[in-house]
Amino acid sequence: MFSPRRSQRVRRRRWIVVGLVASALVLAINAVAQTQGRDTALRLETISYLDEVRPEVERSNSLGAELADLRERATELGRATVSERLQRVGVEALAAVRSVEEADPPTQLRTNHSLLVASLAIRARSADTIRRTIGEALNPGSPPPAATELVKATEDLRSADRSYELFRDALPDDEDMAMPRSRWLEGEPLTAEEASAFVSTLRSAGSLAPVRDVAVVTITMEPAAVGTEGEAAVIPPSATLRLQVVVANVGNDAIRQLPVVAAVGAPNGDIDTGRQFVDLEPGQRATVTIGGLRLVPQAANQLSVSAGPVEGEATLSDNERRRTLLVR
Repeated sequence: MFSPRRSQRVRRRRWIVVGLVASALVLAINAVAQTQGRDTALRLETISYLDEVRPEVERSNSLGAELADLRERATELGRATVSERLQRVGVEALAAVRSVEEADPPTQLRTNHSLLVASLAIRARSADTIRRTIGEALNPGSPPPAATELVKATEDLRSADRSYELFRDALPDDEDMAMPRSRWLEGEPLTAEEASAFVSTLRSAGSLAPVRDVAVVTITMEPAAVGTEGEAAVIPPSATLRLQVVVANVGNDAIRQLPVVAAVGAPNGDIDTGRQFVDLEPGQRATVTIGGLRLVPQAANQLSVSAGPVEGEATLSDNERRRTLLVR
């Protein structure tokens, strides 16, 4: 049998254990409450920040749509209208950058916030480059702008779009924190040939004198190239070659029955040719399909594609494209 004194000691130990357990429970509950409180405060802070920058992203989307419209309609709108609207796009784009720079992101979003600032800043810079290039191209009295500036501007826009995607992807998966998609560049950046054709079209549109000028812009091959070797394109074995050739009227005068000729030269000197004709209005582009061009397997074939020349054409450097095709 237990003695009364021993029973008292057992009861005291039990109360001590109960007290310790109760204290631990209170501490755990307080810790959970504090964590939940911090999470709630952090969530509200993030939502507030995103509510502040969301209107600037939406404004940027509107500016991007207007810039794309101006690029498409520059020749018909005229230099004064285009310059005025492009100037406004540039000013608004810079204003969006400044507004976002002034936003105060939560601590855990500061690095991500820098991606948003970078995206809008690159867009503003690219818009200014496009404004300057188009303005110079539409002014016959100024030297022709470098087409490489347009190429770089569109490449920068792709970088800006990617920066915004990274910013958006890093946000919590929460409906209250959803941000709109934002893209200024649809498709791929301009190639050097596409930019050159665009500048030539604008130059012709700004001239009152008739300008007759055509260009080969792009060539798509079937089968497509699977690699390169030096300056040659490597294509898989095929008996024939099919081409889709984009040609453009970069002048301000209509062109009728423009000849588009593709030729493949074999190593033994044989040449196989294909020809199509197309009508082009000023500034218009068209895709011409030429197929059935014979290829020599396990050999280097010389491809040339030409448009025109047309009567009165002064610039012939963009009328022809050449490539070496290694078929193997």
